[in-house]
Amino acid sequence: MIEYDLTATRLAQTDEPIPVPTEAELFAITVALLLMEGRSYSDLSCHSVSLTRRNHRRIAELIEEHTPTLAREFNTPVELRKRIQQLVGLRITRHMVG
Repeated sequence: MIEYDLTATRLAQTDEPIPVPTEAELFAITVALLLMEGRSYSDLSCHSVSLTRRNHRRIAELIEEHTPTLAREFNTPVELRKRIQQLVGLRITRHMVG
């Protein structure tokens, strides 16, 4: 089971009305982070990946380059970059159940 930790994002740290990320957005970001880190899905059980100020631009590029159908979930390239920036601080891990 994948765990998405949003506590270090603007979503958790502001009174600004920022929408909670959709499943599709989280999936696209997860795929891009795994691509960037050279990790597999199973690696998430012992390594976390994070969206940071240093990698958020590259994550947006990877979503556009490698998963253009998922990029459509963000509507436009500008909205994709804005949304990714809002979610800087997101940490993704995978917990083994049972």
